[in-house]
Amino acid sequence: MKKVISFLKQHLKLLIPLFIIIIAIIVICILLFMKKNINEYKIEKAKTYIYFGERRFDYNTELTLNAESGITKIKLNGQEVDLDSQPIYYTGMDKIIFPSEMSVIYPTTGQSYKIPRFTNIEIQNGTVYTDASNNPLDNIFIYDGNDLYFFIDDAKLTVGETQVDLSPLSYVIYNYNGELYIYNHRDDQMYYLPNVTDNVYVETNKYKINLSIDSITYKDKEKLLIKNFTYLDLLK
Repeated sequence: MKKVISFLKQHLKLLIPLFIIIIAIIVICILLFMKKNINEYKIEKAKTYIYFGERRFDYNTELTLNAESGITKIKLNGQEVDLDSQPIYYTGMDKIIFPSEMSVIYPTTGQSYKIPRFTNIEIQNGTVYTDASNNPLDNIFIYDGNDLYFFIDDAKLTVGETQVDLSPLSYVIYNYNGELYIYNHRDDQMYYLPNVTDNVYVETNKYKINLSIDSITYKDKEKLLIKNFTYLDLLK
């Protein structure tokens, strides 16, 4: 024991930098591991599908979502596909995962929060749950800050003389080119309307959204939606 103590005293100046280097390496490895976990999500033992435009793509194997570059990609068999904000659906389930950060909007209170990428949402026994919150979701819709609106309640879309009933877990994309994509989850049906010039509305029994100008109306009060999520609090 005395020899060990003597050795440490004689070589202390050399050992301290060595210990610091070892600790630094361990910390860096931990941080890299944590970063990988944050930027990567694996869907295992589940069939999934996603719509790109009007086309449905099915994935019947393990799926990896990777966002190291800032853009979420599907990685499968050595190939990568860039994703926007359109949800990925679990086949045969009332469950989805968002590949990008989204905002959760409470139209009746005007409050908005954000949820991180890779957030799951699922309907169980008629109640909507998310792994981003300890509480079930109610009276909300979800928005990507750009073109996509996702609904957890029954809703009705109106554009001109056309009306489409939307079931829970449906979404609508209305982009600057006047292209309107309407996905009805219950029927697994994608509707596409090009060159839309009429205002596009989605309405429930509690609120109304004007997708043409990104605003909500509740009790005759209109409010523009927040597009920048930087200052939004995380949903709890």
